[in-house]
Amino acid sequence: MKDHVFYLKRTIELAEQAVIHGNTPFGALLVDKDRKIILEQENVEITEKDCTGHAETTLMRKASKLFSKDFLWSCTLYTSVEPCAMCSGAIYWGNVGKVVYGISEKELLNLTGNNKQNPTLDL
Repeated sequence: MKDHVFYLKRTIELAEQAVIHGNTPFGALLVDKDRKIILEQENVEITEKDCTGHAETTLMRKASKLFSKDFLWSCTLYTSVEPCAMCSGAIYWGNVGKVVYGISEKELLNLTGNNKQNPTLDL
């Protein structure tokens, strides 16, 4: 549990960096079986003008180029908020073995209200 908190705090730091860089506050990272952070990614949707520029999808795009599916199966993806449908698909097809998120999409909706930048939905 301690490890989860450590990595989730880092995803929040990445989310804060995303805001500083002009993006929405989301961050993700990938940890290998030895508990080493091997990739980090903040949201780049606004600055890259890319609707798929969510932290998790961008991270998975990079991870898929760098690592085999067998290797990714032994990894854990940490993210600040429960992945959306698109990001969940990227994580699934990338073959990451485990996902840990800080808050659910429902909790995000409770925190942000009916914000047009947060089209939260149940999967």
